[in-house]
Amino acid sequence: MNSVHSFNAGSIKLIYAFNMFMQAVKKMCLCEKA
Repeated sequence: MNSVHSFNAGSIKLIYAFNMFMQAVKKMCLCEKA
């Protein structure tokens, strides 16, 4: 039970970090085009 909870928490952190990374890449692309 505890291992499953920690796995879910890790997945949420991974998804959150991935979303932040994608947003940063999009901002960089927009800055380069402008």
